[in-house]
Amino acid sequence: MNCDFCCSKNLYKAYKPIGSLLDTCVFICKTCGLSQSSKTTKKSLSKKKRISGGADWGNIRYGKGFRVFKTIKILKNKMNLKKINKCLDVGSNRGEFINSLSKLTNCDFIGIEPDKKLKTKYNNKKVKIIYERFENITISQKFDLIHCSHTLEHLDSPSFFFKKISKNMTNKSILYLEVPDIKIIKSKNCLEEYFIDKHTFHFSDNDIKNYLIRYNFKIINKTSDKENAIYLIKKTNSKKKQYFNNRYNEHKLLIENYDKNISLNIKRIKMFKKKLDNMISKKQVILFWGAGRIFNIFQNHVDLKKYKSKIYVCDEYLTNYVKFSSGFKIHKPLSLKSVKFDKIFITARSFETDIRKKIKIIFNKDNRIKISSIFSN
Repeated sequence: MNCDFCCSKNLYKAYKPIGSLLDTCVFICKTCGLSQSSKTTKKSLSKKKRISGGADWGNIRYGKGFRVFKTIKILKNKMNLKKINKCLDVGSNRGEFINSLSKLTNCDFIGIEPDKKLKTKYNNKKVKIIYERFENITISQKFDLIHCSHTLEHLDSPSFFFKKISKNMTNKSILYLEVPDIKIIKSKNCLEEYFIDKHTFHFSDNDIKNYLIRYNFKIINKTSDKENAIYLIKKTNSKKKQYFNNRYNEHKLLIENYDKNISLNIKRIKMFKKKLDNMISKKQVILFWGAGRIFNIFQNHVDLKKYKSKIYVCDEYLTNYVKFSSGFKIHKPLSLKSVKFDKIFITARSFETDIRKKIKIIFNKDNRIKISSIFSN
C-alpha cells in the first residue's frame, strides 16, 4: 500500500480497530502524516444493518440527515443560493440535502449515490440520481455548487477526487466539503471505535489543507464542531511554491493515546455492572436514551439482557430505520411517557444537551427522576 497523498511506502502500522470484519489496520504515512486504513480481507461487506460500537458499524445510513440543517445555514450565510443554477451532490444518500436546498433554489441537481436501495422521493423534478460510485462515472458539466459531506473518507482515493472534481468547477464554483475530524479521538471519553471498516481515510485539518494546496484549491471559509471539519472551497490558479506540513509524530501520539483511553473506558464500563445490580435489586426501572453505538458497547460489556424486564431503550431517530438494538426493542421517547422511571442514562454523545431538555419535558416535570450521562459514571 502507498500513501494516497504523497505515494510514499514508508508507512507505520499504528492501530488495529476493535471488531473489524475486514481485518483492518490503520497506517500513518511517515512522510506526510496521512492516516489511512488497509483491509487485509478483500471481501465486500454485506449490506446488513449493524448497530455496533465496533469497527463493523454500518448501513443504517441516517447520519448525513443530521448534518443538513447546519449545512444549509452555512451556505445561506456565505453565498446567494438563488444564483445556484446547477448543483452536484457527491454521496446523496437519502436525499435530505437535495430536498432541503430545493426549498430555497430552483436549480438542477445531479446526485451520485452508490447504494441503489436508497430510493428517495424528491420534491424537485429537476433531480437526476446516478446510482454508481464516484470513481466510476464521468460528468462533463460545470456546477455552481458541489456538496460532498461525509463521503471523501469512503472513496478509493481523495487525490483522485480532487483532481476529478476540479474539472467540474469554474473559478466561481464552491465546493462544500465536510469530513469527520480525527481530533475527536482526543476525547478521554472515547468508547465507540472511530476507525470503522467503511472509512478508508481519517483526516486531520492538516491533511485536508495539504490536499487543497497540492491540487490548487483555497479555503474561503472553515468551521468545525466536536466531530466534524467543514470547508467552503474554491479553485485557485496560484503558481506559488507548494509547502506541505508533515504531522506524523502528532498523529502517531494521537492514535496511541486513543488506544489507551479505549481500554481504560471499557474497564470503567465493566465496573458499572455492580451499580446496575444494586439498582435492579431495589426494583428500580431504568431507561437508556440512545440505542446506537454506545448502548451496544454497554450491552457487550455489562450484559444488559440479564436485566431486560427492568430496562427500556429509546431513540428519537433509530426507530425510523431499525426496531431492535442489541436485543432490545427501541421505543420512541413519547411512547414511554406513562412509564415511571427511577433512572435515565444518556447513552449518546452528540446530542446530550438536547436530550436533557426533552427528558425534562416528557418525563421529569417533577424532577423526581435521576438523569446521568454514562460518561460521568
